[in-house]
Amino acid sequence: MRGYLAFLRKELGEAVAGRRLAVMAALFCGLGMASPFLTRYTSEILAALGSGVSASAPRTAADAWGAFFNNASGLGLSITLILWAGVVSQEVSRGTLLLMVTRGLPRPAVVMAKWTSAVACFTACWWPGCALASFYIGTLWPGEAVPGALAAAGAAWVAGVMCLGVLVLGSCLFRQPFAAVVLAGAVVAALSLASAAGPLAPLSPARLLSGAAIAAGEVSAGSLVPPLVAATAVCAAALAGAVAAFSRRRL
Repeated sequence: MRGYLAFLRKELGEAVAGRRLAVMAALFCGLGMASPFLTRYTSEILAALGSGVSASAPRTAADAWGAFFNNASGLGLSITLILWAGVVSQEVSRGTLLLMVTRGLPRPAVVMAKWTSAVACFTACWWPGCALASFYIGTLWPGEAVPGALAAAGAAWVAGVMCLGVLVLGSCLFRQPFAAVVLAGAVVAALSLASAAGPLAPLSPARLLSGAAIAAGEVSAGSLVPPLVAATAVCAAALAGAVAAFSRRRL
């Protein structure tokens, strides 16, 4: 445990020094601020620019939350995965882990510290972005409540944690960071196909990324329990596979 905590502090320090945390914070907070304004004023801006688009029906707070979740779980999560793609493979290629492991740092501690640092940075940026979105949506649509917004934010956060677990697995399996991103994307795509139809649809963790539908109340909070359990299982399996793969990997 001591080795894990020491390595975790090192990883968090590198995330700050390497500006990954700053980039993620700017990204999610920027989406939290921009999404409500774009939802509220896009049609007016296009009409004012003479694009031939007339002002559409007034958008609602649920529309703004849907836009934020679509942007954050799409663009935001994709860039997060790219930033952390080489979390294991790059250090293996540089040889920086060899000395630590030979001095007694357990390999499972390396994998878990890598994943924990990624999740900690994602959490530290995701929730402030949601808070900013809530503030600006409340300002632009005063008195218009969206009860499903918190459930949608929590569901998307769990999906992001799961994707980071799969990313760490890919980084332990492959030398190229891009391959880890491809693996995470392939898993999400497979889960999305499973959620489209069939008996596995209610269990698919991809349903957690349906932020617009959850925020609008089209998906009940109770129906999210099976996907949450499935996402936890996928993440645990990915981390177990990552530990196994890294334990066999030559440094």
